[in-house]
Amino acid sequence: RTLTFFALVLIASQASAQWGPCAPLVKRGSLEDLESSDNQFEDPLSFELDRMIRPVHYAVQEIFAKRRNFARAIAADESCMIASFPYDYSNSSLGSLSITIYRYKRATPSTRQMWLVAGGPGEVASSSFGAIGPILAERYEADVYMIDFRGLGSSNPLFYCPAENERAAFFQSGVPKSRWQACYDEMQSIFGSKLLTFTTSNAARDLANAIQQVRADSVAAASQEVWVAGYSYGTYVVNRFLTLFPDVATGALLDGIIYGPDGTNLFSSYDLNLNLNVDKVMADCRADTYCRSKITSDTFAAETARKLYAGSCPALTDKVSANYTFVYLKFGLSTQKLLTSLIPVTLYRLNRCDPKLDGAFINTFAAQVQRVIPSAPTSRGTAPKTGLSYFTNNFITINELFDFSKTAEQLLVPLREASLGQSELLITAFYPLRDVAPSYNEPLRNVSFGNTSLTRILFASGAWDANTPQRYADALFPAVTVNAPSDPKAKLHLVVPKSTHIQTLQNPCGVAVSAAFIKRDDTALAAALASSDCQPQSVDYQYSSRSAAYLGLNGLNNIWDDAISASPALMAPVTLALVLFATIASALLV
Repeated sequence: RTLTFFALVLIASQASAQWGPCAPLVKRGSLEDLESSDNQFEDPLSFELDRMIRPVHYAVQEIFAKRRNFARAIAADESCMIASFPYDYSNSSLGSLSITIYRYKRATPSTRQMWLVAGGPGEVASSSFGAIGPILAERYEADVYMIDFRGLGSSNPLFYCPAENERAAFFQSGVPKSRWQACYDEMQSIFGSKLLTFTTSNAARDLANAIQQVRADSVAAASQEVWVAGYSYGTYVVNRFLTLFPDVATGALLDGIIYGPDGTNLFSSYDLNLNLNVDKVMADCRADTYCRSKITSDTFAAETARKLYAGSCPALTDKVSANYTFVYLKFGLSTQKLLTSLIPVTLYRLNRCDPKLDGAFINTFAAQVQRVIPSAPTSRGTAPKTGLSYFTNNFITINELFDFSKTAEQLLVPLREASLGQSELLITAFYPLRDVAPSYNEPLRNVSFGNTSLTRILFASGAWDANTPQRYADALFPAVTVNAPSDPKAKLHLVVPKSTHIQTLQNPCGVAVSAAFIKRDDTALAAALASSDCQPQSVDYQYSSRSAAYLGLNGLNNIWDDAISASPALMAPVTLALVLFATIASALLV
């Protein structure tokens, strides 16, 4: 089946496609482009962080530049190929589109090639991996490849429309139905019937086609083992790829699994996943002696929610609703590694709501919520082509990653029973969109790994990942089969303690384990798994009153009880610069 597919595709592909320099337009996902843009980040919380770190903006740029220069110093060959793939693999009459393939080739010949598959949906690979690609080439001793999927980045980059100019509104109430309709109508006028070919399955087919194109390009490439690495939504693409083409890849890395064999739909349960993550953080707080002295019961979060919904803290709820308060706490704090430990103290302050001790803190917090989740849409300028296409994100979400078999009311029931009550965003955001765009006919839904040619597969999960909860990977992992019955380490699920989203790019535990696993160095793998970086007891958020994180992020001597004499920005620039330096510099470790 696969060989027949490849034979047909190669006939349809441009036989003259050659490797060459990446043209400036093709490379607009590079760090130079990101650094020169006011839209440094792609989500509203990061916009807010960007606003607060402006005083150290240039210091951060310098760190980025050092990482970029380091990456280029170790890259022997950075090149691109523009190939022509069919819009519809079953209907050649729709014609073809250009797909850009990126390559980072090591100076030292490698026995493997690693294909990086970006997330989103709608994330541009050249933006996500443009700087770190060469670093991963050395880390994994592999030639690294990636493609900008159809409609994104340099591959027919048309999936951006005026509705995306107000991206802050996405987290306020989703893209409103009227603007989403206008956006869809614009895309429909450009693509016509081709619009329904922008599916996960066709992205998987494009990936398979690109791999075959590269392997046909040289004898050396044809002899390399093929690894595919998916991150977040990219794990869903890789899952579909392995389902459609079980005999192409030798190994797979899936970091942040978004879909289980039970049919779990990511965005339908996203609000609940965030709430469950808050519960994990609160339980960790209760295991800490100092934190337990402040958070005095296991139901503290639920008690605080009930009080706020009942109007116990007008200093807050006169400015922002209880719903938006908990939406921000879930979206803004529980998904960010540097901010996760602020959840208990924020709930503590909001529960107490003492005008003298907490008044200025609450004013600052309310102002932050208003900036991130505004009461009215706020224009953020033109959406850059290097980041995330919200059209693609919504288009794929409503077709594949949202459960419309239930009513919105039914989807809200589990939230009402959660500790923070019915504080939700995405159900309200996405549900109205089901009637805007027609559903494409995609028969594959409950994908799972059957018999494949894989001889090694690594799952990576963060124990505190609210975006792609560990339970998704736990559900899918038993269905994975590998073609290496005598190798007990051929199949591994790494769970990184107290870690949020994506483990293997910068987290020390994930970096060490993935490098050893992919290089089949079992001695290094055992050492990495036993290292302190991978042990729960080594990850301590220090909930004490003089925690460095709390002092730096809030400018207080005692985050729990100090009154604030003025309303400072929540992040002290000097301390934040140090935090950012430590975080970003970790990417330099090969």
